[in-house]
Amino acid sequence: MRVLVVFHYWSSPEVQYETFRRLAEHGHEVIAIHAGVYSSFSVDKPYERVTVYSLPYVDFSFKGKLTPKYPLFIGLNRLLRSLEYDVMIIASHLFLTAVQALRIALKMDKPTILGVHGVYAHRGPVLNSIQRIYLRTVARWIFKKVDIIRCLTLEDAQEVMRYGAPSGKIRIIPNPINTDLFKPRIKRVENTLIWTGRMVPEKGLRYLIEAMNILVHKYGHRDVHLLLIGAGPQQSLLFRMVKKYQLNNNVNFLGWLPRRKVAEYLSKATLFVFPSLREGMPFSLLEALSSGLPAVGSNVPGVRSLIIHKHNGLLVPPKDPTSLARAIAYLLKHRDLRLEMSKNARKYVMANFSYQRVLPLMEQLYTEAIESHYGHSRRRS
Repeated sequence: MRVLVVFHYWSSPEVQYETFRRLAEHGHEVIAIHAGVYSSFSVDKPYERVTVYSLPYVDFSFKGKLTPKYPLFIGLNRLLRSLEYDVMIIASHLFLTAVQALRIALKMDKPTILGVHGVYAHRGPVLNSIQRIYLRTVARWIFKKVDIIRCLTLEDAQEVMRYGAPSGKIRIIPNPINTDLFKPRIKRVENTLIWTGRMVPEKGLRYLIEAMNILVHKYGHRDVHLLLIGAGPQQSLLFRMVKKYQLNNNVNFLGWLPRRKVAEYLSKATLFVFPSLREGMPFSLLEALSSGLPAVGSNVPGVRSLIIHKHNGLLVPPKDPTSLARAIAYLLKHRDLRLEMSKNARKYVMANFSYQRVLPLMEQLYTEAIESHYGHSRRRS
């Protein structure tokens, strides 16, 4: 099968390349399109049966303040009409590239699958209001025109239905994880907390720094260390908060790291902390659980679907640094409970999110989209 994937941009290209490689190993041909450098067009073949096109684009992200990129492709119509493919996967409904790709697919009578990775991004009152208008208009049109909608969680499925997505089109298939790369180690470094991701407001990192202040200066955990892996527009704010609370000896900013290095840090840490305000199905949390890390996270959509309270971690109210600090302190104190949660975390990921489990579901989805589309086309004619 020839699978075409249209992305807006890649925040974690290594993750996408891993999925492409796995599909190619199963005999599929993968064609991927994403936003490259503003004015450049390039083609890459990272693996046999995998071709990646980087397209030039116009950017509406306000210099990266909203998202790293908010692209409108240049030359997408010409490229898509030159390619042969069986099914088109559109990576998100929140970007104008989804509208571009879907309009072309409809004209070419091609099967389409929409990926929903979180229904909207938390960006403050004004932008949230704009997103809701978008969801009721543009996204509603996308939901109705695609053949299949792939949601990662039941909560996302229920929410997109509120914005007009037909329930009969929705399928729930989670993200897959490389469980061979992200795996536990026997020896861990005590009192080491870790977080990975992009430093944007919806990740709730300011509340994590405030929780660290409580842990160190109120609870007396002066030997606890927090490792932050990633970067983003909130990084300077977090630097200032660390300095203000005198946490320079307790918080380390490691920047972006290769996935193998991230896996190494995860395998050595004590706890994963994830104070997000909203998520789809975060790879960073899945990778931590796969590494056997108990997790302390916010009780919000996308997080509570992965952290099972008191089984593989603890859930706390969002925007509540005191509850976050209390939960972290509790797990640091109870080593036997951490060890039990560690085993449960790994078992949970292996049973539900390994490539061996998820890849056949993805292949089945592609086949269903093709059969559904051409069945409907014949009935319309």
